[in-house]
Amino acid sequence: MYPDINDNLVVFVNDNDLWKYNISTKNIERLTNNLGIVTNPKISPDKKYVYFRLMTGKSGESSDIYSIDLEKGNLNRITYLCGKSTSRRMYTSIAGFDKNGNLIISTDAYYPFGTPMLYRIVNENIEPLNLGPALNIIYHGDYTIIGRNTIDMPHWKRYKGGTRGKILSCKNDDFKIIIDLESNVNSPMIYNDELYFISDHEGSANIYSTDFNGGNLQKHTDFKDYYVRNASSDNKKIIFQKSGSLFIFQNDTVEKLEININIPSVNIENRIVKATDYLTDYKINYTGNLIGLISRGQALFTGIKNGPVMNINKLKNQIIEFMNNNDIIIYNYNEENNQILLYSFDKTLKKFFDFENGIIFSMKASPDSKYIAIGNNRFELFILNIENGNINKIDESESGTIDDFSWSNDSILLAYSYPESEYYGYNGSSSIKIFDLKTNKKYDATTSGAIDFKPVFSNDDNYLFYLSKRSLDPVADQLVFNLGYPKITKPFAIPVKENIFPLFSDIPDELHENTPGEYKLNNIIQLSEV
Repeated sequence: MYPDINDNLVVFVNDNDLWKYNISTKNIERLTNNLGIVTNPKISPDKKYVYFRLMTGKSGESSDIYSIDLEKGNLNRITYLCGKSTSRRMYTSIAGFDKNGNLIISTDAYYPFGTPMLYRIVNENIEPLNLGPALNIIYHGDYTIIGRNTIDMPHWKRYKGGTRGKILSCKNDDFKIIIDLESNVNSPMIYNDELYFISDHEGSANIYSTDFNGGNLQKHTDFKDYYVRNASSDNKKIIFQKSGSLFIFQNDTVEKLEININIPSVNIENRIVKATDYLTDYKINYTGNLIGLISRGQALFTGIKNGPVMNINKLKNQIIEFMNNNDIIIYNYNEENNQILLYSFDKTLKKFFDFENGIIFSMKASPDSKYIAIGNNRFELFILNIENGNINKIDESESGTIDDFSWSNDSILLAYSYPESEYYGYNGSSSIKIFDLKTNKKYDATTSGAIDFKPVFSNDDNYLFYLSKRSLDPVADQLVFNLGYPKITKPFAIPVKENIFPLFSDIPDELHENTPGEYKLNNIIQLSEV
């Protein structure tokens, strides 16, 4: 890939490394070894150096320009821009050389937008050329030619939009567009003192030429199987890549370069995958000494501070949940199965339950390890009885998923955030409801019209705490004096038992000693701001 030519010297990229090949002697030499992702090499006009773009980082997202001395083999870093880069767009790359042989690069590192500009590098100093957005530049006689948006064809084949490639020419400080074919244009070059380039405006990428005013358009290749890509020229020959091979174009004939090399590639190595990059769920057990993870579909658990990582199964798992007795609940979903699996701590499968009511989004086990609350993609809320396997629907919303819920410590009450209206950004409303397992009744714990979420019971089950976006205290900004609500969310508490006073009430301390009785939910709608 990315071939360049100067007389008999050819450089190209194979397996992310830079190679040198002599057309006459057939000698081949590997110039780099596992530096990163090498692209777009260019031979200096004096044939002493090869400049190339090196992409580094976790995903090759950073790029800079390097050079290698062809006589001594010394590697030198030219830029320290850490320019943005992708596999398809050369945001920081080599644009060409000036008349004195100085390197010219294109980069967007000095601008906040993805618009590469041209810079000349002289004695390690970077000088802007102030020619506007461009990816390529060619000096030939009195002409200066730049390529704008001349991106490699696979970026968007047969693209006809506003950022398609164009070639501009200047003779007397007056640039004008000379090539605009309503399709992709790239790889501008000089061959036989004429302007050549690649375009796919006729369906497939081939080599074309025009004069320096954009006239006399001619087609020189007619490939229909694979695209011609990354063409380069020394004014005597054109070299390009197609279908994984290199070709030489000269005198309207195309010849394939037969380069046979034994690549001493790196052997197959184990890839160590960072689990946190693919983490989809995590839970901590009731005692706080274990953590369960779902990473890349695998269910794992380990100690918080130390200990081995135990792999429970290698199925397509979605959710993990600890029981109070340290049994582990896993939700396994794929094209064939939709099951809730119950494992003991020693990874033995104890029970499994088929779930035929959509896809589970959230699960929460009760403290007595007898029930599991389940919220699905159909906006429904279920309770699974682990002892008998019964799955009962207790509520359903028309506005959103019910996936924010909490059990009381005695496993009698289940509090959950119930979507009252649809959410569009931050607009919408939800209220807190409570389900009593003893009576199988639902109770409204808060009024509608606000956004109530994250319910949790106190350790003694006397209060239900939750967060609510209902504190509407407007504050004026200091610029245009608009009113806003920067501190809309506050915690609240509701007493849920008899003889329990609201927190922070105005009743004197000696008169509000709590003597908790049974749950009293019939008139529960009370608000007490913490």
